[in-house]
Amino acid sequence: MKKITLAILCSISIIACSNNKSETKKTITSKYSVEEFISGDKEVQHIWYENRMSEMGLKDEARDNYSIIVKYYSLKMKQLENNKLSDTELQREFPKLIRKLNKDVSKYLSEEQFQTHKESWKTILVAIYQRKGWELNLSQYNPF
Repeated sequence: MKKITLAILCSISIIACSNNKSETKKTITSKYSVEEFISGDKEVQHIWYENRMSEMGLKDEARDNYSIIVKYYSLKMKQLENNKLSDTELQREFPKLIRKLNKDVSKYLSEEQFQTHKESWKTILVAIYQRKGWELNLSQYNPF
């Protein structure tokens, strides 16, 4: 009886793991899904953003410059979370940083690339708000 129970549990675990892997692959390939950023999985987030840069056609020095700017502002946002600000202060500060980010990257992007950038960051902002359980009011704090 124990062997049967163990076999059933192993089978369920294997099925669950394979389903989870295929869900992760679906998430990575979806165009502007927020799931990557809700999960907190840094590797998946990195792949997602690399895909956005490829979609924008960024290469070589332009890609490097863009990536450096994005990482800088991502770090600034992370620092905001670590500064023990209230939820209201964070909700006000995230869009401010995104506006600064947008201004800095706009110098390096075509209009089409900039639109992709803005859509990507809108997705990220939505994910941050969902992860924290906040309501996103773009009319009040619209960084775009």
